[in-house]
Amino acid sequence: ALTLFAERGVEATSLDAVAAEVGVRKQTLLYWFGSKEQLLFGVVDHAVAELGDELSAAALGAGPTLEARVR
Repeated sequence: ALTLFAERGVEATSLDAVAAEVGVRKQTLLYWFGSKEQLLFGVVDHAVAELGDELSAAALGAGPTLEARVR
């Protein structure tokens, strides 16, 4: 869904297109998300969480190692 929203825009992306892209029925998307707006919120929330995880991992790896601190 994120790719479709980014390529086409939210308004131009139908739930039918998202359903076809991910291999489920439109009714399944509506069951889990309720609306295209809620799907968008879920997609953005997931993307932000992944970005946060990547930034945290990068920050933890950016400093001196424990071995270097002990020396």
